[in-house]
This record gives sequence, C-alpha cells and structure tokens, in this order.
Amino acid sequence: MNQRVLLLAIFWAAPVQNFVSAVLGSSVRERDVFGQYVWVEKGDYSRWVEYLVFSVVLLCLVIWVFQSKGKKRNPLGRFKTHEVFLGFAILTSVLVNITSWSVQDLLRLTLFLFCCGYFLVEKITLETIAALKVSSVILLISICTFVVARPFYSQGPCRPDKCSPFGMLLNGYFPHENFLALVLLASFPLLSSIQPRRWRYLAQAACGVLILASGARTVYLAIVIFLIIMLPPLKNLARFAPITMLLVSLIVFSTARGYDLSGRGLVYEVLAKSLENNWLFGAGPTALSQAYQNGQIVFLAYHEHGIAPYLLGRFGVLIFFGFALLFIFKSKKPSSTSDFSITLPFVATALTFASETTLQLNISGAFAWAFLVYLGNKSDFLDEAASPYKRSPASPSPGTM
Repeated sequence: MNQRVLLLAIFWAAPVQNFVSAVLGSSVRERDVFGQYVWVEKGDYSRWVEYLVFSVVLLCLVIWVFQSKGKKRNPLGRFKTHEVFLGFAILTSVLVNITSWSVQDLLRLTLFLFCCGYFLVEKITLETIAALKVSSVILLISICTFVVARPFYSQGPCRPDKCSPFGMLLNGYFPHENFLALVLLASFPLLSSIQPRRWRYLAQAACGVLILASGARTVYLAIVIFLIIMLPPLKNLARFAPITMLLVSLIVFSTARGYDLSGRGLVYEVLAKSLENNWLFGAGPTALSQAYQNGQIVFLAYHEHGIAPYLLGRFGVLIFFGFALLFIFKSKKPSSTSDFSITLPFVATALTFASETTLQLNISGAFAWAFLVYLGNKSDFLDEAASPYKRSPASPSPGTM
C-alpha cells in the first residue's frame, strides 16, 4: 500500500497542480516572442498542491525507513556502482552551485533522489502497476471532460508554423499543448495494456485523438517511433531508446543555433555559453533566467528544451555521463517480457528527449513517475499481455485494469 500511495502521489502531482491552476488560479494566456500562447497562473493555488504532494511523499519515505528497521538486509548493498556514482555526482553539482538553487528546488531534488533510492531498492509490485493503469484511465477521462466543459481554456489558436489537423492547438487543463501531449504519451503504454480489449481500443483511440489535436510535432514523431519499435521483430531495440535519444539530444544541442527548431537554438546558445566556465558541474538552474535579466536574450525560457541541455546546463558533464551509464546498464535484456513492459512509459517519453525536457529531476515533474518505474524494473513479473488474469503466488490479481 505504501508504494502505491507514493507512486500515485507522484503520478498525479502535475495533473492535479495544473487542473487547480486552470480552475482556481485565475490564469491568463500570455504570448511569448515566438508566438506561443501559454497559460500563466496568477495565484498560488497550484503551489499548495505541490506542498501537499511533498508532504505525502515525505511521509511515505519516513514510513518506509521505519518499516525497514530490524529487517535482515542491507539496502545499500543493492545499489550498483553507477547508481552510487550518479547520486554523489548530483549532490556534488548542487553543492558547487548551491547559491543558485532555491529552497523549493532543493526540496524537489532531495525528495526526488530519495524516491530514486527507494525504487532502486524496492521492487515494483503488480498492484502498483495496476493502480497506475487505473490512474491513466481516470486522467484520460478528466482531460476529455475538461475539454468539453471549458473549451475556451483547453484550446488555443494555431501558430504560423504549427497547427493540428483540427485547426487548433489543444492544451486541456495544462498550460501548453506540448505538456498535454507528453503526459498522454507517458500514459499511452499503460492504456495499451488495459482489459477488456474493447476498452483498450477506446482508450487508445481517445488518447490518439487528443495527441493529434495538440499539434505537438515531437510527440507525433515519438508515438510513430514507439508503435514501430513495439513490432515483434524490433521489440528488443526498444530498451535502447533512452541511451539512443540521450545521444540524439546531445547532437541537437551541439548543432542547433539561432531560430532553429522554433527558437530552441537561442536557448542552446545561452546554455553553451554558461558551460564555458562550468562544464564539469554545470551552472545550476538559473542560467536562462540570468541571461534574460542581463539582456543576453529578449525572452524568458522556462526550460531547456531537451534532456542534454537540461542535464549539462544544470548539472554538468558528470551528471550527463552518469545518466548515460544508467541507461546503458538498464538496457540489458529483461528476464521476462512483462519485466520490460512496465518500463514502456519511460521508453515512450524518452523518444522526446531531443527537443523536450521530459526527464526533470523533481517529483513535481509530469514524468518523474515513469522514470521511477523504469528504475524499479528489477522484479520477475508475469506476462500481463499474454495472461492478464493470471495470478502470482505472492500477488493477488489486479483485476481487469
């Protein structure tokens, strides 16, 4: 039960936070220099949701620590060398740039690292995966309901370079259409394994239509690639998606400049400049905001638009290398098909690494739960796709979801 509460709190953090902001936060639509419309909250309602998530996660971790006392095992002994290296590298990078980290950022990162430690030690249970499937269905229904109830908030006008086939950009109750599409992409593998089959097809169709209406081109491409690598002859290649896309993101970051990729090149220029004197440990989370304040760029970029610029800009080369090692070691062939299938949410979102900051090191990010499931892929699971109702001697059936 403790594991399900922990992971579901992280799963729902971003959706609930954005829903509260949309309904109660007096949000206004603002346009940036690239012509993108983003909903910006004028109140602090969503922040209180984040504090509540922090409290639930912290309580779950404390309960876990006390429950682990007296058990004849050494949790630290289950960490691999590359996992320990990555943890210490992140902490070192933060300490080097401690003045650029806010208290809230430090809290997010600290709890995220403790959650990573938990899921590196504890196995993901079948019941937890079942709970995530149910949550993915509820999330899909909530988005569809909001789109019908509040069409003014949930859709924006097309841009000169971007539009969906429906003549709009759908964002749901999220501040931006890309955010909506990325959340749905992370949930798509879970929706693709629910039972019975007719509900699975309905959920897949609804999710596909919403993604198509978002106009998020990166997610269009990601879901096409995902469906291709899920074909039986190519399925073994899927486990290499995280490390492959990490390297693709590095190439994009190294080559795109100026107004390339809808202005992302300007962001990359700022981050590359910040790395000149901080390449080992990064420049912390304030490089983009400082560039805006100093007049280096005429707009405030809210994130780094890619996993490589995010990791390198904030944490430096050591962290980038640490994640590369993690993805390489985690890409080994799983012991069973379902052992790999639970990592598919992260595999799907990893396909967007090239131009989106999909993996963020904080528990309020929309994709932290997918990464934690990926880390927790240590158990010998039943093949749910082949036998969804089969029971394990140690685990009751999760039902039809």
